[in-house]
Amino acid sequence: MSGARYGPNCCTGWIVGTDFSSVDYRAPSGAQVTVPRDRLWSARAPSGRVVSSRRMNSDLGRRIIEAGNITDPARRAAAQREVFAPHYVLHPRNDPDVVGLDAYIQRTSPSQQFFDSMEFFLDDLIETADGFVMRYHWTAAYKGQPIGNRAIEINRVADGLVVETWNAQDHWSVIQQISAIDASAPELD
Repeated sequence: MSGARYGPNCCTGWIVGTDFSSVDYRAPSGAQVTVPRDRLWSARAPSGRVVSSRRMNSDLGRRIIEAGNITDPARRAAAQREVFAPHYVLHPRNDPDVVGLDAYIQRTSPSQQFFDSMEFFLDDLIETADGFVMRYHWTAAYKGQPIGNRAIEINRVADGLVVETWNAQDHWSVIQQISAIDASAPELD
């Protein structure tokens, strides 16, 4: 078979053909599906599994940022459920793993409530066959003072949803920014 073999965590088949107007997906069983290029993000193999594409992966990265910018907790959680798998695992740098989508939503909700006007911005997005890497930054206000941070994530995608993330951001920098604001605040008697 010709074409690129996508990894076992992705669509477990072969992407064949060189016609850029469509992509042929050949499953291990031999079944083949031709997917028009403009429908790559929503294509399904005969087994019902989502055929992963780079376009779909970059769309997930953008949707993560969009979900982070939703201020209503219920709407944000609903948007996150459309992007992350129920068995999602977050591997944060220097913190214990967060296992399960509900645990992830519970962990991220306080940040939105602790800071005023928190907003996420996508800086770079690099697509891979079975995921994407994104670099982003966020800004917020703490007691009326601006703060922010940068992060980079490696995300693995399976069946059209993010199933695993390795995240690295400088939490110490945020603590220093908050401490500096608290230290400069006048004492209240």
